Amino acid sequence: MPAPQLLKRDWQKDHVYLVQFPRMGCIPTASPFALKLETWLRLCKIPYTNVSNEFKIMSEKGQIPFIELNGRHYADSVHIIDVLKHEFKKDPEAMLNPLEKAQLVAFRAMIEDGLFWAIPYNRSRNFKWFTTEQGAGGHVHGIKKIVFEKIIMPKFTKMIKSKCHAQGIGRHNQLEVEKMTKEQFDALENFIAGKSFFFGEIPTTLDITAFGHITQFLYTPMASDELKNHLEQKCPNLTKMVHRLKDEFWPDWDEACSKLSLATTMEQAEGAAAAAAAAEGIMAMAWDDTNVGGIEELNDPLIAHLRIRDHRIVLIQFPRARIVPTISPFALKMETFLRVADLPYLNVSNKFRQRSTKGQIPYIELDGEQVPDTHFIIKRLKKEFERNNPDVDLTEEEVALSKAYLALIENRLFWVYENSLAQDPSWLGKDEGIAGHFSKWKLRLFRLIALKPLKYMMRKKCRLQGVRRLTQLEIENQAKADLSALSSLLGENDYFFGDKPTTLDCSAFGLLVMFVYTPIWPTPIKRHLEENCANLVAMVERMREQYWADWDEACSNLSLHTEWKRARMIAERYSLVPCDVSMANLHEASGGNDDNEGRVIEEELEIIEEIKDQEIDEQQDQIKIHDH
Repeated sequence: MPAPQLLKRDWQKDHVYLVQFPRMGCIPTASPFALKLETWLRLCKIPYTNVSNEFKIMSEKGQIPFIELNGRHYADSVHIIDVLKHEFKKDPEAMLNPLEKAQLVAFRAMIEDGLFWAIPYNRSRNFKWFTTEQGAGGHVHGIKKIVFEKIIMPKFTKMIKSKCHAQGIGRHNQLEVEKMTKEQFDALENFIAGKSFFFGEIPTTLDITAFGHITQFLYTPMASDELKNHLEQKCPNLTKMVHRLKDEFWPDWDEACSKLSLATTMEQAEGAAAAAAAAEGIMAMAWDDTNVGGIEELNDPLIAHLRIRDHRIVLIQFPRARIVPTISPFALKMETFLRVADLPYLNVSNKFRQRSTKGQIPYIELDGEQVPDTHFIIKRLKKEFERNNPDVDLTEEEVALSKAYLALIENRLFWVYENSLAQDPSWLGKDEGIAGHFSKWKLRLFRLIALKPLKYMMRKKCRLQGVRRLTQLEIENQAKADLSALSSLLGENDYFFGDKPTTLDCSAFGLLVMFVYTPIWPTPIKRHLEENCANLVAMVERMREQYWADWDEACSNLSLHTEWKRARMIAERYSLVPCDVSMANLHEASGGNDDNEGRVIEEELEIIEEIKDQEIDEQQDQIKIHDH
């Protein structure tokens, strides 16, 4: 329940009261965010006192941890750290340059909005340890322990599963989650390689954030030992960094866990350690004159009969929208990737009904096998079509950066889009949305019956994911910071890593298009994008021009079967803006005269229409054969 009033009425000025879960038996706290925040306070040497939430008191946003400072209540660890930097004039990132600060934002997003979800995912499958001495078992006894084990924990586990499913990770099996998590571990390992900490010899908030999360995999039981083994065997630099921070800032680790005490301090433990070392040294001198001593496979195809010859890849997605080719950033990312990689594919509408076996859209069928989730789709396509991999020339560091910024886009900025859409999805039922697919009476039913449940469903997902617990101002500030981080990475390049687009560019394009063209975005975010991140807007226009020459045709005709390559060829031949290729524009370009040039243009368009009609006829023939 939200805290209705201050827990510490007799507070001291400029003293932080950190409210968090009680201690655990195997780790000081099972919350990576609480461990991050307490370690950050120790790093910056800010005076604080721990306060137990007794497993029931939460912040006004329903979060844990939170702090009380000078009679005020602050929630969310990112916001708390920003407040503490301002109040105490301490900033571990002061020495970073703008690009390094952008990298910090991206990797923090990868950790807190990507890697983090592997923790509740595993706990939803193995949380029995939480009621034992390893977990919180030492805090409850007798009848309370029985209630804790039999009633509270099953409900808590069910809630975690619901959150994981709403976020998306709960739709994957254990092996898939472990693969994704290992990739994120490897990205962090590549970024820290050769350094004590991520940005050199001094720890920053990014190191503390990673510490709070990686320790959960190293010290708490998971559904399997696969992730812990991967960290210890494949990520030596990352693991050493974690142990380095533990030794430096948590000398009281064992005492806090064994005594389940929130009252231990780093200073007390350091003093005890120094006294023990001195005693050991005295004993060594007494005994030794030399003075030595002292210190699942998915195979449930929906529409394999639609796979036309020469189309190994079938992309199933929502029908087209009028203002953008699709209302799904992930579908736009996926189709753009196929175009960037120059992979032939066939679009098929899901008719607003059919989804993958994981309940997701888009998905593909590759040689008749269903592959859902764009992360796994792209990974599979890179393996199947190695020569078409747009990321093949990236260095290890660029691969690591790409993973971090992908997490920032798809696990953070995406939820700003989802939350904004949940505020007012009414434009979907208008002509600029998907109204063109419905007859009058069906459209009326859609507006009256479907939109309201859709809005509540999206709001529930955003609440479970966490973005809806933030205020509108906090959401806007977070989105602005993320956009600025992307802008810093892009710099003066055409694309993020040079003059050719990669998977990261496709993902950014898929979401930024929603910022630029759809009507849902709050004005401050869109204004920030246009005024302070103009290079991102230019990149969007560049990709649209290069890979979406059929944009206007696809939207105006609501067609999934436009020929983007031929449209671009015609545009280049007749000096037209590629996305403006249409019969009217081409006729205007020919001066309205029935001369030879005009006839050539019309012949080109007729060829396109013939090809399109032929493909549709072939699809229908295939369907008839299958149905027969």
